[in-house]
Amino acid sequence: MCCVKRFSLIAVPLYSLLGTICCPNSTRNPAFAEEPIPVSVITKLPSVLTVQDAIDITFKDGPQQTLVRANLAAALAERTESLSGYYPSVTSSYGLQFTRISNYGLAQNRDAVFSSPPGVPTVNAAGDNTTDAQGGTTSIVLSQRIFDTGQRELLNAEARQHVESASLTMEDVGEQRIDNVITAFYQLLESEDFVKVAQAAVSENQLILADSEALTPNAGDATSDEQQALASLGLAKVELIRCQNQAQLDSVSLVNAMGIVTNDPVRPMTLGTYDIVPPAPTPATLQTCEQYDTLAQNNRKDLLAQLMNVDEARDAVKTARISAGVSLSADYLLVYQPQNDTGPRGSYSLLTLTAAYPLLDGGLSRGAVRDADAELEAAIATFEIDRQAIIEEVQQAYSNREDSISEISTAQQTLSSAEANNAQALSLYQNGKGTIVSVSLAESTLTQARGQYVAAVYNYYVANSELSRSAGLIPLPS
Repeated sequence: MCCVKRFSLIAVPLYSLLGTICCPNSTRNPAFAEEPIPVSVITKLPSVLTVQDAIDITFKDGPQQTLVRANLAAALAERTESLSGYYPSVTSSYGLQFTRISNYGLAQNRDAVFSSPPGVPTVNAAGDNTTDAQGGTTSIVLSQRIFDTGQRELLNAEARQHVESASLTMEDVGEQRIDNVITAFYQLLESEDFVKVAQAAVSENQLILADSEALTPNAGDATSDEQQALASLGLAKVELIRCQNQAQLDSVSLVNAMGIVTNDPVRPMTLGTYDIVPPAPTPATLQTCEQYDTLAQNNRKDLLAQLMNVDEARDAVKTARISAGVSLSADYLLVYQPQNDTGPRGSYSLLTLTAAYPLLDGGLSRGAVRDADAELEAAIATFEIDRQAIIEEVQQAYSNREDSISEISTAQQTLSSAEANNAQALSLYQNGKGTIVSVSLAESTLTQARGQYVAAVYNYYVANSELSRSAGLIPLPS
């Protein structure tokens, strides 16, 4: 009988051996060591922050952009993997083999002619025999896929579409972040202008209180006029505190929209030089809502990315159908063994032509086709859902911008009337012809008119940015 035992050590990765040698007590591979968690960098802000400054800082230091860049890098890596199928591959390996051959049992020789005594067989017993052999083999293998029924082309097309989709998604995220920063920027300006309106209300109510005290016949006597003035002043101070707190919250929101950490105060550049209310904006060149719809369907990066997903799903269906049917492949193999301690050295080549058909796979191939068909159907439905949602988004943004333009015009007229009414009421009261109630009411109306005008101005800027975003017209920084 013969017993053969073999032990092989083949193709151990080099980094694994180095890790074992350098770090014998480590259970983890150093090639896959965890990256340290990055520490947030404190960003310095300019003394006066413009909208463009905020956008530039966002794309320079924001972590969201790093995330989408990583997704694009992964897609590019997948495309490189798909392209590798067109090129030959060369691998080298070294195998160390240990072989033990054991022979054991009795070898019998029966010979009556030469035996002694004559006619009695002689038995010759052979002892056990064990042979050990060891040796190494070095192989260099070149392989090339020549043909595979078009599967490489389909996989490469899917990879290209995936890269395009990831690139468009990165641009879409960038446009959305710009819109978020612009919105947060104008909301902060709006809050700061509300603070100016509230401060003006406090100052004006202080003057009204002073006038009411000056008109009091006896010093120290609290009249109803003074009580009314004190109450109005108190309400104005409470509103000022609320506006200041909201401005602080909006400042934090802008920093968060930029995706940074900073210790510097946020001082956004105002729309111009003014004391209380900002100047009216110049409306952008107006187009019809239908024109914006067309622009959106041609320019929206998220919609174009979804279209790439549809094409990718369609190629996946073709790949699944090829795998479920008759597939043909041709491969060439060249093996060179410069060292072989256990056999012949040299080289050999092999050309393999293969035709395959899944006769029985438990429904795997048919299930893969159905899955790919369903994914394609879902991708087409998702594209249509996104297209309809974008059209609705454009229509709402367009309506909001049109409304804001009308609001600004109406608010300007209301503000002019409130300013004239307040001046007249204060003049009458100072001349002893009016009441403190009419003065307080006129000042309250003026404050409300200022607030409505400020809100209308910034509603326009936010609505205009949202419309540009909806139509895919926001330019990305270079």
